[in-house]
Amino acid sequence: MTKKTREAKYQAIKLYSSGQASLSDIKSMFRVTAVAATTEYSGITNQKHFLGTKERMDRLHKMTMTRDIAKMRMLMRFNSKPQLPRNRAEIIADFALDAHLKLPHDWNRYGTLIKRTKRINPPRKGSSQGKIGKTTYIGFKKFNKDFDGLMRSLLDFSRDRPTKGNNIVKQLEGAKAAINVSTR
Repeated sequence: MTKKTREAKYQAIKLYSSGQASLSDIKSMFRVTAVAATTEYSGITNQKHFLGTKERMDRLHKMTMTRDIAKMRMLMRFNSKPQLPRNRAEIIADFALDAHLKLPHDWNRYGTLIKRTKRINPPRKGSSQGKIGKTTYIGFKKFNKDFDGLMRSLLDFSRDRPTKGNNIVKQLEGAKAAINVSTR
C-alpha cells in the first residue's frame, strides 16, 4: 500500500467520523467518495459501468451544444468504450459529486485533518479495515443500455426525417435535464 493510499484512507475515515463531511463541504465529500471508488472497495465492472455513464453524459452534453445536424449524427454514431485511467476513483468522485475539481487531486491536509499535537503516530497496516464498506453502484449498467437504445432511435429518427432533425436538440436537452446522478 502506497503512502498516498494510506493518506487518502486516513483522510476519508477522519472526515467521515468527525462529522465535518457534509454536502456543503465538497472537498471532503470528494475525498470520501474517491476512497470509496477505489478498486479495493469497488468492483472494476462497476467502475466501467460508471465511467461509461460519464462518457455518455459527456456525449449528450456535446450533442446539445451543437447545431449542425451532421455533427450531431456523427456524435450519436460515435461509441467509445470507457477507459480505466490510473486516477479513476477521483474521476468517479468528481463526476458523482459534480465537483469540477482539478485532477489529479492533491491530498494535502486542511481544516480538521491538520494535526494539533506534536506526537507522530506511525502508520499501521490494516487499520482502515472494516471501517469502509464495499461501494454499491445502482442502475449504471441499465442506464448505459437504455442510453445506447436512445442513440440508435435518434439516429433512425434523424435519418428518416432530416427536416425535423432540428427538434432533436430540444428533445435531448429535456432528456439531459431529467437525468440525475446522486450519491449516498
